[in-house]
Amino acid sequence: MLFTSWKFIVFLLIIIFLYPAIPGRFRRVYLLLASLFFYAGFGVTALAVLLGVNVLTYISGYLIGENDGPRSGIFRRNVLIISLVLIFMSLGLFKWSAFGLLLPVGMSFYIFTAAGYLIDVYKGKSKPERDPVTLSLFLCFFPNISSGPIERS
Repeated sequence: MLFTSWKFIVFLLIIIFLYPAIPGRFRRVYLLLASLFFYAGFGVTALAVLLGVNVLTYISGYLIGENDGPRSGIFRRNVLIISLVLIFMSLGLFKWSAFGLLLPVGMSFYIFTAAGYLIDVYKGKSKPERDPVTLSLFLCFFPNISSGPIERS
C-alpha cells in the first residue's frame, strides 16, 4: 500500500476515525495492528522481516539493558554486535535480493531506528522497554516508515 494510493487514504481515514472509539488502554495495540496491516500490504516477506526484527530488538534490548546479575560488559557488547549484524543482514538480505521489491522503500528507517534503540540502551541513555507492544509500535509506526526521521528512544 503506497502513501499516494487511494487505498492508503481510505486506510488512514479508517484509522483516524476509529481511534477515538478505542478505549485508552487498547490504543497502542490498535495502532500496532494497523501498522502491521499496513506492512502486510507489501507482502508476507515485509511482515516477517518486521516481526523478526521486533522480536530480536526486544530480546536484545532486555539482555543489553539488564545490569543486574552476572551479565558483564563483554556479554552486553557481544549481544549488541550480534544483534546489529543480524538486523542489518535482514535489511540487506531482503532489500537487495529478489524479494527486495516487496519491501517498502523506508524499511531502512525502521532498521536504523531499531539499531539506534539498541545502541541507546547499551550506552545507558535509555532503559530497555519492558512492554513489547510499546517497543514494536515505536519501531514500526507506519507514518514514520517513509519520511523518518530516525527516532531516538
